[in-house]
Amino acid sequence: THLGKPADHTVRLDAKLLLEAIKIVAGAASIEKYPPVLNGIHFEKAGSTLTLTAADGFVLYSAQLPVLGQVRTVTPDWNALATAKELVRELPKKKGKGTAEVDLVPVSALFDKKPPQPGVSISINGQDIKPSTPGGTFPNYKQLTPDVSKYKWSVTVSRDDLKTAVEAVEKDASKGSGIVRLLHTDKGLAITYFYEDEESVLAKLVQRLRHTGESDPLKSYIALNVKFLLYVVNKAFAAGSLVTIHVYTRSSPIVFSGSIVQTIVTMPMFVRPLDVKQVEKIMD
Repeated sequence: THLGKPADHTVRLDAKLLLEAIKIVAGAASIEKYPPVLNGIHFEKAGSTLTLTAADGFVLYSAQLPVLGQVRTVTPDWNALATAKELVRELPKKKGKGTAEVDLVPVSALFDKKPPQPGVSISINGQDIKPSTPGGTFPNYKQLTPDVSKYKWSVTVSRDDLKTAVEAVEKDASKGSGIVRLLHTDKGLAITYFYEDEESVLAKLVQRLRHTGESDPLKSYIALNVKFLLYVVNKAFAAGSLVTIHVYTRSSPIVFSGSIVQTIVTMPMFVRPLDVKQVEKIMD
């Protein structure tokens, strides 16, 4: 389709939010050479929202940013792709101030042969960034993102409290299987770990601020690698923010959501079910 003049597609966003979103979302981009399309961050302008998405086949990060303004009265919707590594490397070192502009770069300006998707040009803090566009067509991330409104339970906690609890069990958990279990209970979100094939009696409890659905620890729990969980908490959520964990079943994708990163999807690990006596010991 005809892309029109580049200025026709220019949108303005909060510079600080854009910088933060790019740095976080880039964490999900693949570092493997193949398929190259997963080395990129996908930009999608739809109405008054710009969505940034990256995925590596295991996790998917997506951030939705409000469009503050646009050059033209009517700016058509568009999507583009930018190499994550180059984009992060070229970002200004200082925190963004004011507004930033994101523009569509016509494919003819980047390639002799037309690739499936155009690239982007970003102007932020007076610096112009034009990363390359990896080959391939980015997957339809909307089909990969679960509808959390249909999920069976969710719990909202302080990011800082969650970080403290995960750090408290990380060392001991890593000596064993490296797996931690998150149990949704009436008292809050309990984090337990496996060591020498036994569930720890000591559980770190994180106060829940909001919740939906069941809170029976015999049913409402998930298991994750402790280092991955700590990475997500540290890299995807800012200090002082809230984190909501959405769960459908113990074998379904898990969704973490916050103020900047709207969706992080990962598959949980399989662990044997707890019995009543174990739960009583953990929650005692």
